[in-house]
Amino acid sequence: MIQLRCDDLDATFDKIAVSPGVEVLQEPADQFWGVRDFAVRDPSGNMVRVDQPPAGTSILRTPTFLQPAASPSIVHLPCRCPRS
Repeated sequence: MIQLRCDDLDATFDKIAVSPGVEVLQEPADQFWGVRDFAVRDPSGNMVRVDQPPAGTSILRTPTFLQPAASPSIVHLPCRCPRS
């Protein structure tokens, strides 16, 4: 399953739903946990869920593991691969 997030769920659904080979599994719906989402199956058979965050929240939020830790002795840093 692939999970994506967008700013305008209904417009995104309108574009994706008419794409060749896409099967609509769930039309846009408000979920009890606060997001609005839909689900499709892509031409390769993958289930793709797309959601829109609740009003008043940002699509570009910092993941929890990158936010400052509650304890000053713990620091969370993103991994960087060395260049070859």
